[in-house]
Amino acid sequence: MTRKGSVGRKGASRPLTENPDEIVRVTAKKCSHCNSALGAADHILREAYDKIDIPPVKPHVTRVEIHDGVCLCCAEKTKVSAVPESMEKGSPFSSQ
Repeated sequence: MTRKGSVGRKGASRPLTENPDEIVRVTAKKCSHCNSALGAADHILREAYDKIDIPPVKPHVTRVEIHDGVCLCCAEKTKVSAVPESMEKGSPFSSQ
C-alpha cells in the first residue's frame, strides 16, 4: 500500500536567514520578447531561497612541545611538572 500525501495541507519551508554570507543576484540582461536592454531598476524579485553548504570538517591539530628549563646558575635541567589540561599525551584515535 502506498501512502497518500496530506490533503489540504500547504507545504512549508525554512525561513530565509537574516544575514546570508553571500547574495547571488540573477538578472536578465535583455528582454526575452523585444531584445531591449534591462537595467538594475527594471527587475522585480520573483523568488529567493537559501542554498546551504556545509564546509568540510577539518581537524584542528595542536602540537604540544614540552621544553626542559636549564638553570643559568647550576646548569641543571628542570622539567615541567604538568602540561595544560586536555593537552595530555595520547591520541583520541589510538591507544598510543
